[in-house]
Amino acid sequence: MDIKLFSLSKQESPESESGKEYIYECVKSFFPDCGGFTSFTSQKRMLLAVSQSLRAADIVIIAVQNNMYNATKRMLSSALGLKMTVNEDVAVALKPLLHSGKIKENIYDVNIRFPDGARVMPTESALTSGFAISSGAQHIIYLPESSPRADEVVLGSLYDYLGEFCDGMNSRAAQTRRRAIFDRFADKFNEEKIRIAFAGLPADINIGKYLPKDDKGYILSEEKFDCTAEDDETLINKARELLTFKNTQFSVLFGEKAVDAQTEDEFLPVAIADETGTSTIKLFKEKQESDEEFFSACFDKILLMLCDTKQFTSADNEDDCDTKADKLLRKSLIKLTAAVIGGASAISLIIALIMG
Repeated sequence: MDIKLFSLSKQESPESESGKEYIYECVKSFFPDCGGFTSFTSQKRMLLAVSQSLRAADIVIIAVQNNMYNATKRMLSSALGLKMTVNEDVAVALKPLLHSGKIKENIYDVNIRFPDGARVMPTESALTSGFAISSGAQHIIYLPESSPRADEVVLGSLYDYLGEFCDGMNSRAAQTRRRAIFDRFADKFNEEKIRIAFAGLPADINIGKYLPKDDKGYILSEEKFDCTAEDDETLINKARELLTFKNTQFSVLFGEKAVDAQTEDEFLPVAIADETGTSTIKLFKEKQESDEEFFSACFDKILLMLCDTKQFTSADNEDDCDTKADKLLRKSLIKLTAAVIGGASAISLIIALIMG
């Protein structure tokens, strides 16, 4: 499978270099022979190069600097002959920022619109979210170039998206992603001096193997901590018990694997608690996953959710009727569920005709 990488920025920066490194490491873990980024400062020249590459390439990835991001998104959509439509999940995520005056109406409007049929790859803030569009076997993936937003899209969406072309996540990709997730989680929690307690089998498997047990930022509860729960209320009570027992700002309790009564799919219940309340989420197992792969995937997803600590620690971002934990789970719904959307018409042909 042929894959090409392009970047667009007026000037390189440490943040853009870091973001491109995140993207490249992800791509290379699936496609070891992939070359590096071809860089541009001109939108038109980059789109012309994209059109030429699509005559042969299966996947084209475009990484764009923040101050050129939305304008280039509109140009790409126009070149493909696609309407820009509102993504409701992103719109919901950005409304609190709009209502609080932290972003203006025009910023809100350009950030909630994507090419028709695009599969959105959200950032934690939902600003400058990425997306993918496809036609047959060809795909264009459009991403923010700079860290931390590039990192968020890569860890939250890009690994999963590329894995779909490779019959699932290979061991190299899984290890690369896991290491990046854990490093980012540890850096963020240590920087903000937030302590969190974990209990349950996914934590037992991963803490110590990937996260050091003696780190002051996160604590593995004793293995004898009872994680069995027949219902959400019991799970919530145990998560709050863990929070009090370990005297931390957060607790994460992984329950025991169960089977959904209606779908018969296996899932793992998880409770996340802080001082304001507790919420639960169900993480479902893929058919081909082993139990160990499933437990590791659950742990990864919870760490991705927890990395967005500003959802909990900034009262300015809260609505009166929402708890911090509720905001965590609402944000996670965008990250953990992505609709599979149909492709546009003849991507390479359209770009070649318009830009050629």
